[in-house]
Amino acid sequence: MALTYTALVGLILVTVLLRLLVPRCSPPRRRQLSVLLALLLLPALLNTVSRWETTSLHINASLLWIRLFAYELCIVFFTLVRPRVLTSTIAVILTLPLFFSSVTGPAATLFSRAQPKIRTISDGYFLELLPWSSGPHQNSGADFVLFYQPSHVPFLRRPFMGTRLYNSQCRTAETTSTLDPATDHISVRCPPLKSTAAAPPSGTELDYLIPRGALSPTLAQREHR
Repeated sequence: MALTYTALVGLILVTVLLRLLVPRCSPPRRRQLSVLLALLLLPALLNTVSRWETTSLHINASLLWIRLFAYELCIVFFTLVRPRVLTSTIAVILTLPLFFSSVTGPAATLFSRAQPKIRTISDGYFLELLPWSSGPHQNSGADFVLFYQPSHVPFLRRPFMGTRLYNSQCRTAETTSTLDPATDHISVRCPPLKSTAAAPPSGTELDYLIPRGALSPTLAQREHR
């Protein structure tokens, strides 16, 4: 995780340098930077609109870093708007979310050597478990993602739900999932810890409705009946 934070700080320093250089650029050069920004945002827009991604975690993480860089470039252009004292203050506030766990968690995948565990549910649905650790003797667990992967497009998948599980709350490595085709729900169960007399209740059970955009042909056909 330290490497992720270091990379984020480096990304911010690069954009600060760009902020200092942009005002000195000629109008044609600024237009070129605008085109570059649009090209960097294109993968993010395609991913956001379609909600599909590749089956490669490292490719997805690389695209995320490109989107983060594009986001910082947007902030650079925003600080050129007057009054600059106000826009610069807002820019600092807009930069803070980059260090939230919802961003650093997925971004850290690019530097992670952990291999995800893919478990088949049924009808093209899968559960992905990616172990994580914040350091020796610190928090650890697994991030899970539920996704649909059509058999005819093996390099794309449609994730629709995911969250972080902690080894302090359940046995994350033994997490399982089941599909209820009658209700279009997928249940995720993380088994409880080994109980002792003084141990508080543990274990996690979650239930998710599959969105229409992630329905398999079988489930979609049943929906239209």
